[in-house]
Order: sequence, then structure tokens, then C-alpha cells
Amino acid sequence: MQTFDVVIAGGGMVGLAVACGLQGSGLRIAVLEKSPEPPLALSASPSVRVSAINAASERLLQKLDVWSTRCKLLMW
Repeated sequence: MQTFDVVIAGGGMVGLAVACGLQGSGLRIAVLEKSPEPPLALSASPSVRVSAINAASERLLQKLDVWSTRCKLLMW
């Protein structure tokens, strides 16, 4: 049986941000998600799901070094 120091329930924006923030901490981390994320097809229609990201969230994502990747994925 595997053991973890931190178990994060949910692989959405918040859960993955927590996991990224804990990266390099020396803790054994698991992210649990009930279903895998389907691959992002560049030819697919944009999702109608809307997420608001304020300035504080943008700074957090920049500190976690994921902001530029997020922007690249949205600019298609």
C-alpha cells in the first residue's frame, strides 16, 4: 500500500495549484480525480465554461510558473 503526506481531492484548478505549490516540499503528494481529463484537441470548439481569475490568482499562478503555459493553451 502506498502512503502519502498530503492527499488532494480533485484535479481541477485549485487542486492542481495546491499540488504545484507543494512541489519540491519533500512531501509525498497524491491528487485524486474521479475521471481523467480528456486530451485537449486544438481543433475542438472552445468550452463554454467560464473561469474568473483575479490579479491575486494570476500572481499565484506566476509564482507556480504555470501562468505562461495557461495563456498559451487559451490562445488558439
